[in-house]
Amino acid sequence: MTLPADIWTAERIRALGVITDLLTAAKILNIGRTRAYQMARAGTFPVPITTGARKYAVRVVDLLHHLHLATEHPLDHPAVPSVHGTPPDKRGPTS
Repeated sequence: MTLPADIWTAERIRALGVITDLLTAAKILNIGRTRAYQMARAGTFPVPITTGARKYAVRVVDLLHHLHLATEHPLDHPAVPSVHGTPPDKRGPTS
């Protein structure tokens, strides 16, 4: 069974990728187009917005957190250094 186009599940939101446009984010949050642009300009959109070259973008992870659908935030766990970035004397014994 397929869901109607106006139903946004966590899986469907995650499938958007890393970043989505302002209007898609607004649809997910049930905010109209005009109001979304007004809020973006005023800095009152409910999730952080990135701007560039006359375009607004929203991180999908921020949408998921706002909707309480994210399991963890990527910044909660610092990146683990790669073995390739570790100096040879810190890698441990080699055979």
